[in-house]
Amino acid sequence: MKQLQVAKTCNGCGACIFKSPYFVEDAEGNAVPVAGKAVAPKDLAALKRIAEECPQKAIQFVETGSGVKPGKEGLQELLKKLEERKQTLKISKADPVKLKFKAGDYEIPVPFCVKQYSNDYSSESQAKSAARAEFENLCYLPSAYRPLLKKVFVEYKVKKLRPYYTYEEAEGNFYYQFNQSMERFLREIYGQAREAGGAAFKLPESWCRFDVRPGDGDFETKLVKNFDDYSTGSGIIADFKSRGEYTSLRWYVERMDFDYDEVYVGEGMFGRAKYKNQWHFSGFEAAAKEFVNDLKSSMDSVSDDITDRACDVVNCALGSFERKVKDALAQKAAEFKKYL
Repeated sequence: MKQLQVAKTCNGCGACIFKSPYFVEDAEGNAVPVAGKAVAPKDLAALKRIAEECPQKAIQFVETGSGVKPGKEGLQELLKKLEERKQTLKISKADPVKLKFKAGDYEIPVPFCVKQYSNDYSSESQAKSAARAEFENLCYLPSAYRPLLKKVFVEYKVKKLRPYYTYEEAEGNFYYQFNQSMERFLREIYGQAREAGGAAFKLPESWCRFDVRPGDGDFETKLVKNFDDYSTGSGIIADFKSRGEYTSLRWYVERMDFDYDEVYVGEGMFGRAKYKNQWHFSGFEAAAKEFVNDLKSSMDSVSDDITDRACDVVNCALGSFERKVKDALAQKAAEFKKYL
C-alpha cells in the first residue's frame, strides 16, 4: 500500500491541509500525514496534484508493502515484527573518519608581548632575563598553554561531537535523525495494523510518536559534553616536551634578538651630552609562532589517540541511548499488544 510522507523542508504554508484530509498540522505548524492512513486508489490522482503544487516539493509517496493478513492473525504478525526490531536493534558505532581530530582545522592565536622593543634594560643579560620571563608567562607555563589547548578542544567538540550530546531538531543531529527513522517504522506498522484490524483497532495515532533523547544528567552524555576537559590529559604536552632541547624554554628565547640604543641621559660637566646603552629584546612574535607550530605538531602526533578517545565516549553515549530505545520499543510493543 502507499502512504504519504512530508519532508522537513515543509514551510507550513498549509495548502495541502486545506485541500486534503490526508494531512494535519503538527505542533510546529507544519504539515504531517495522518498516521497510518493508506492512500486510497480513488484519491491518488488528487494527491499527486497536491504534491506537484507543493512549493517546497516536500510531499512524497512511499510504498509500505503489499499489506498483511486481515484480523488478529495479521496484527500478531505485526507485533512479532515490532518485538523483533527491539531484539535485533543495534546502533552503529561512531565513525573514526568523521570524528578525526586534525590540528590544522583549528586556529591557535600567537601570544603577543607588549614589552619587546622597550629600552628598559641596562644590560644584555637583563634583557634576556626579561624575555625569558615574558615567554614563560605568555607561552610556556601551564597557565599559558592550557587555555590554548582548551580552545582547540572546545572547537573540536562543537564541530564534531555536538550531534551526540545535544538534542536538536535538525538533520545533522544523530538522535533526531534516529527518532525520525523509528517514527517512520512505527507509522508503517500503524498503517498496516489499521489495514488488518479495521475500525476495531483503536490504538491512538499518538502511538507513532517516537521521542527518545539523551539525558543531560546521564553520565555517558556528560563524557561527550565535557570532552574538552580531556585537553590537559591528552598527551600533547608530554609529546611536546619529549623533543628535548628543541622545545625547551631556552631554545625559544635564543630565537629572539637582543640589541641596545644609545639613550640621552642629560649633560655632564662642561655641558657635554651624556649617553648610556639601554637594551631591549625583539623577535618575540616569531619565537611564539614557532612555539605554536610545535604545539600543533604535537597535537598531530597524538591525533589518533584523541580521535580514539572521542570515539570511546561517543560509543558509550550511544550504548546508553540504545538501551533507552529498546526500553521505548518494549513499551510500544506492550501498548500494541493491549489493543489486540
